[in-house]
Amino acid sequence: MKLAAQISPANFLSKYLVDGYEVQYFDFKEISEGGPEVATLAIDKHTIGNGGLFGGPPFFFEGKMFIPAFRKAKSGFFKLCVIDLKDQSLKEIGQEEKLILIKKVDKDKVSFFREIPNGKL
Repeated sequence: MKLAAQISPANFLSKYLVDGYEVQYFDFKEISEGGPEVATLAIDKHTIGNGGLFGGPPFFFEGKMFIPAFRKAKSGFFKLCVIDLKDQSLKEIGQEEKLILIKKVDKDKVSFFREIPNGKL
């Protein structure tokens, strides 16, 4: 029996096709041994966030991408970002977290895990 790989901050797809937009991570870096991976992000081949690093996996909802942005200069924490797929604008929301693994997005809130293995909301 072959088991499917679990999608996690250390193992997620590098390319997504969503609502006609191509979202791609490239130049992956592991921020600690066995820890989350981060990468540069592009939408339709346009680099997002001045070449900053983003984690994953992303969560897509109503034309927006919810994604953790890596803030190396601020002690290696992540900040939740919302990126509009159409105009590629980026907005940071919430506070810094050691890890962000998005669980659910709806019109009013974003739920995410702060640690692996998905034990804490």
